[in-house]
Amino acid sequence: MKPAWIRLFGSAIVAGLVLGAAGRAVMYFVALEAGEAAGFSLGGSVDVILFGALVGTPVALVFWLVRPRVPLPVPWFGVVWG
Repeated sequence: MKPAWIRLFGSAIVAGLVLGAAGRAVMYFVALEAGEAAGFSLGGSVDVILFGALVGTPVALVFWLVRPRVPLPVPWFGVVWG
């Protein structure tokens, strides 16, 4: 098993990519619905990624510290039994 900081860093990268892409797609459709010109820019993408990092990092650190103390079932239990 890899050290915790490597897993956290990898999870942050994957979450940033997935949520960044989803966020940009939602903004694209909102702009189309509002009748605005929809487009992507490097600056806008960086802003979305930085905002997600600024909000997500403290939340992830709190979760990382609290999670061992919260009794939760094994993660696969819900997937198997619904």
